[in-house]
Amino acid sequence: MSFLAVAIPVEAAVANLPLLARSALGFGIFGAIISLTLAFKPLLKGLWQALLLALKPRHHLQAGRAHAAALLQTLACDFEANQPSQAEELRRLASRG
Repeated sequence: MSFLAVAIPVEAAVANLPLLARSALGFGIFGAIISLTLAFKPLLKGLWQALLLALKPRHHLQAGRAHAAALLQTLACDFEANQPSQAEELRRLASRG
């Protein structure tokens, strides 16, 4: 697989060109649209997700990180008596997020 196949999906589209042409001839314009949609599904899915993220940012992820940090602090307190090095590591992880 060449670098261009990763950077630009032209090779993949050219490899499937007979399939796309057969579908376009068999089903007309509707078949061509379906074929192109299937060929570029990952690209279209990524564009859709980017659009949704631009319109509605994910603020709930920050709340989840704060909750995880609080859980790690709780675990650190539980481990303090038996395993102080483990508790220290958990506190260090909690301070990152």
